[in-house]
Amino acid sequence: MPYKLGIIVGHTDAKGGAVGLDLPREYDYHKAMATDMQAFAQSDFGHLSGQEAMEVRLFFRDGIGVSGAYAQVSEWVGSFASHAATVELHYNAATPAASGTETLSSGSAGSLALASSVQAGLCTLLGRPGQSRGVKVRNRTNKERGWMSLVSGTPPAIITEAAFGSNAEDAALLREKQFMIGREIVRRCKRYFDETVGV
Repeated sequence: MPYKLGIIVGHTDAKGGAVGLDLPREYDYHKAMATDMQAFAQSDFGHLSGQEAMEVRLFFRDGIGVSGAYAQVSEWVGSFASHAATVELHYNAATPAASGTETLSSGSAGSLALASSVQAGLCTLLGRPGQSRGVKVRNRTNKERGWMSLVSGTPPAIITEAAFGSNAEDAALLREKQFMIGREIVRRCKRYFDETVGV
């Protein structure tokens, strides 16, 4: 059976999220990225001999909120949540000095494994030292930013925060490597499936 990767575009068209330096709103930035991620996954990528294919579908929070989007992912996945995962796309914003890459996880074994893989890939792609801001756990116990997304669906879920749109150097990376970031997330998700699920 193919692996299933649900990509959720953060925020909504009505409330588009942060606006970075010379960047589109989070929603618009990641809608374009997600479309490219889906096309990349549907190309020859990932169809290697002896490995399962990976199906990618896009989901939006418009009109249905966080719980509605994750319910759609769970319905799509059905009883095969163990062969699926969800990635929600965001970029960070704070003070101009704040910088770095972080990935949010629910703390489950699958979510942590996926978050670690994606975090490592993004840090390498963006030239970050070490693990940068690292993997951070958000769940019903630790109800900090993003926790609802991470616990609302059945498959393991993560939230990516590749960089800070409010930081000049980070914003430049987001502009220059937009589609490279998305494709690296796809690659790392496929690696997670092959190494963790498909063993």
